[in-house]
Amino acid sequence: MAVWVRGNDKLMLSIRDNGVWSNPGEISYPDFNVQSIDNPAIAVKSDTCHVFMDGIWRVEQRRYQTKWLYGKFEINSLKEEWRVIASKSGMVSTSSTISLKDNIPLLAYDRNEEIIYAQRVGPIWYKWNVSNSPDDFSRKPNIDYLNGYVNLAWVEDSNRVPIIECVSIVPATDSNLDYHRINFKQRPSNADEPFVITNQWLYWEEEDVSGIYEIKRACYEESTFSWDYPVGVSDISWADALYPQALYYRPRKGDIVANFMVIASIWSEGETPDIGIQERDEQIDDFRFASSNLGQINPSPYQIQREGYLDYSNGFRAYEMVDYHPQELIYRIEGLDPALRYRIILGLFQKSGARWKERIEVDGTSLGESYLNSGRVVLFGSEIPHINTRDGEITIKIIKETGDYAVCGVLYLYEYSDKGYKSTFPKEPTPITTKYELYIRPITYGKMNLEIGIPEKCRVNLRIFDVTGRCVRNAIDEVMGAGIHKVNVEGLSAGVYFYNFRAGKEYYRGKILNIR
Repeated sequence: MAVWVRGNDKLMLSIRDNGVWSNPGEISYPDFNVQSIDNPAIAVKSDTCHVFMDGIWRVEQRRYQTKWLYGKFEINSLKEEWRVIASKSGMVSTSSTISLKDNIPLLAYDRNEEIIYAQRVGPIWYKWNVSNSPDDFSRKPNIDYLNGYVNLAWVEDSNRVPIIECVSIVPATDSNLDYHRINFKQRPSNADEPFVITNQWLYWEEEDVSGIYEIKRACYEESTFSWDYPVGVSDISWADALYPQALYYRPRKGDIVANFMVIASIWSEGETPDIGIQERDEQIDDFRFASSNLGQINPSPYQIQREGYLDYSNGFRAYEMVDYHPQELIYRIEGLDPALRYRIILGLFQKSGARWKERIEVDGTSLGESYLNSGRVVLFGSEIPHINTRDGEITIKIIKETGDYAVCGVLYLYEYSDKGYKSTFPKEPTPITTKYELYIRPITYGKMNLEIGIPEKCRVNLRIFDVTGRCVRNAIDEVMGAGIHKVNVEGLSAGVYFYNFRAGKEYYRGKILNIR
């Protein structure tokens, strides 16, 4: 579905069905002596389309007002409902963006150099300033919702250099809003047009020192609550790459949903639309089964028992916002696949000035103990015995041994081993075809030697993961010519690793053993 504005300020709609776009239809909206409308953003749920846009209306002769309009209509009837979310005197350059939680609209826009998040709670619309940077110019927000959280990114001109900022938001249930800043391992600079997808990927355009633009992307790393180091997406041979957008889907085989996503990213080559649109599809593995940032006003969907929450960071760092209970925290996760194996990671934190001790159990089986020094985050990770997950659910207990409370800030559950279509990691390396060849010698002294045979020029991607599913090396991501290529990867510590190898349209997975 596409919504756009024609030159005569008509709002148009076209629907794609079986690869064919329908003839455009006009969507009516409140006139209010319209001068111009701009930036329509859409989100669709079932047969309901939600539109959020801004425009300029003439109040009196030579007096104008900027309005932000939200509209909802049924696709089959085009019967619409509109509401003015905000307004401001004068003509303001602005951007609007929308996402959905079920069928509830989640809105963001820039106004007065601030980023505003808006949401309806019952019959009341609430608005919050989430940028909180009085000395910086904030603009061009983009929003996405998934699995209970909103990620909202925008451009902030800090000391005249455009950078990307991002917050994670828990959708509100009253007039209070819980959110915190997401850090960057390497903050994008000279960046513009951020685009968030599935709460796990952040795209943007970035200008280098020679004035060439490239589309870049970063992955959200849950173990550090930050965006990982950026990688380039657009081909280096293209002159300019601007205005990134993306969508995703999960392939299906019958009733089984694949354990990875396919992300289709598109961008313009050059500043004007007639120069051309570039696109790229790529497979993204998704090892996470469940995740929850705890320590919020609203309890986690997995929570069975807690006394309340403690916020040691004033809402800015998820791992310093914790659930607590005088004796034990209890969480239950259901819907596990009995054929899969799982690994749990907990983020533990306290700031009492003393040292605490906690014990972690799953279905009565002890996974170990953890010592919490005051003011230091502890990441506890453990494989869960397969016998505990075969019934499709687990109960997790975090038990106070010493200290004031049992505490936990984050909870993640990863799939790490399986067989069959839904496999995250096969138990043995996938056989290599004769068309593309990948040979990996065992790691010795932290160094991995690769030989890759490519029969024709293509893009090659090789990523290395640890047993938690975290990508520890993006070893290769480039176009390679035909022939045998040798690549060395260094700095890997002892342990078991897994690889995802993609060359052209071929895709393989396997296991790597570090030997000393």
